[in-house]
Amino acid sequence: MPGNTLTRLRVVLTVFFALDGFPFAGWVVRIPAIKEQTNASASTLGLALLGVSAGAVITMMLTGRLCRRYGNHQVTVACAVLLSLSIALRPQTDRRADT
Repeated sequence: MPGNTLTRLRVVLTVFFALDGFPFAGWVVRIPAIKEQTNASASTLGLALLGVSAGAVITMMLTGRLCRRYGNHQVTVACAVLLSLSIALRPQTDRRADT
């Protein structure tokens, strides 16, 4: 029975991280277009990407604390909901005012 539970957990975690990776991959391939749209220099874009990495490290530390306090399952479900919202709300950020 414990082997079955570990297999199920491994599959669930693999699916979760795969689903998490798709939006990130979709964003990464757009970096050149974002650079062009914002007229950002290479150094400005590099600083922005460094900020993304720093934010990821801070988020990982916070997530570890949240997992210890509330448990892995609750934090994973909450993150999945937030990820779903971020994917669903993403198209709303592309709308430009027609002025």
